[in-house]
Amino acid sequence: MEMLLTIVARTPPWVWVVLVIVLVIGFRGLRPQRSSPRRLLITPAVFVAIALVQLVISANPLAALPAWLAGMVPGAVIGWVWARGLPFRIDRAAGRIETPGTAFWLVVGMLLFACRYALGVYVGMHPELRTDPFWVAAPFLVAGVGSGMALAWAALLLRRYFRDS
Repeated sequence: MEMLLTIVARTPPWVWVVLVIVLVIGFRGLRPQRSSPRRLLITPAVFVAIALVQLVISANPLAALPAWLAGMVPGAVIGWVWARGLPFRIDRAAGRIETPGTAFWLVVGMLLFACRYALGVYVGMHPELRTDPFWVAAPFLVAGVGSGMALAWAALLLRRYFRDS
């Protein structure tokens, strides 16, 4: 228990901000949404922005960038497949896309957060790994999966919106 308290106490404040963002997006997604095409870009923008900030401050951006891009590939497949089966309705008069409430973003967001957090804790407990290319790249692979899912989800819904116009 003492170790857990130490880990939580030594967690940088920005990590808790990211957790709050993930929870807000996740809980908001539990309710049906009526979104403008522009608003659909918020979730992918958050995923990408968080990853880019982390990339910029990374110990080895040259190792991190390819991992992030590589993670986007399976993430995009997951996001595309999920969004393809998502029932939605286009309200032309209001310029909105209506999607049902789903736990997808809450569950996926928490899983991705937990993976990134666990990797950070592990590297924090083994400081000699901070410059190891694998341990630098691993969190970005996870972030790439989230970014890819969010981008593909938004791209498919936007494609349907504009194609069906």
